[in-house]
Amino acid sequence: MIPELLQVQRYVLTYRFSQDPLEILFNSIRASGGWNNNPMARQFLALFRHLMVRCGVSPVISLLGLVVWWKML
Repeated sequence: MIPELLQVQRYVLTYRFSQDPLEILFNSIRASGGWNNNPMARQFLALFRHLMVRCGVSPVISLLGLVVWWKML
């Protein structure tokens, strides 16, 4: 895969292959809290929703009115 990428690009960002996406998500949430890097549940949910909206992801509502999963816009 990397040789094909190098034909198109001059360099490859290897951290994209080695970083855990979940760790990046939690680091983003932790960094969004300012001085508080241990958000409470309500703060975490608000920061998570803010990140999802900023990334272009919208909630999908079930018949019961619950958010069941997220989809790309």
